[in-house]
Amino acid sequence: SRFPKAEPNLDRESRGLDCWGGVVLLAVPSAGEPPESFDAYFDELYETFAHAHRWRVLPGVVQTLETLRAAGYRTAVVSNWDKRLHTVLAETGLRPLFDAAVISSEAGWEKPDVGIFRVAERIFGVEPSECLHVGDSRKHDLAGARAAGWAALLVHHARSHERRAMPDEIDFLSEIPTRLG
Repeated sequence: SRFPKAEPNLDRESRGLDCWGGVVLLAVPSAGEPPESFDAYFDELYETFAHAHRWRVLPGVVQTLETLRAAGYRTAVVSNWDKRLHTVLAETGLRPLFDAAVISSEAGWEKPDVGIFRVAERIFGVEPSECLHVGDSRKHDLAGARAAGWAALLVHHARSHERRAMPDEIDFLSEIPTRLG
C-alpha cells in the first residue's frame, strides 16, 4: 500500500494524495493494517470527490457572487485543496463566477500561511489592504487572512444559533454585500 507515506521529495500533488490517503486510512475500520484492496478503494473514493455530485452549493451562494460581480468586485477561490477543485467548480457552474482559483497544491502554500494570500494578490495586482477573505475556519481563514494584512470575515453558514455575533462573523455568505457597503 502507498499509505501512509512521508516522502518529502514527492511533488505537491503526490504529497496531497498521501495526506488524503492517511485521512481515509484512519477513517476505515481495520485491525491496524489497511485492507489489501485499500489502494483501489482509495482511488475510487478520491476520484468521486473530484465531481460535483458529491458536493452541494449552499443556498444564496450563486446570487451573492453574481451581486458582487455586478457591483464590480473581483472574486477568487483561495482554497487548501488540490487540482480536483477545478473540476468541482466547473461542474457546479461556479467557475464563471470567479476570476481566479488559488489552490494550495498549485500555489505551494496552505492557509494560514501568508504565501497563498500573496499569490492571490499578484494575480489581481492589488495590495493586501484591498482584499477581503471569507472563510469558515478561525485558524486558516480568519487568522491567515489577517496575518496577510487582509480584512476577513468568518462565515458560520448558520451552524449554530447559540453563537455570539462578533463584528468579523456572518451567518450566511449573502451578508457580504451589505458588509461591503
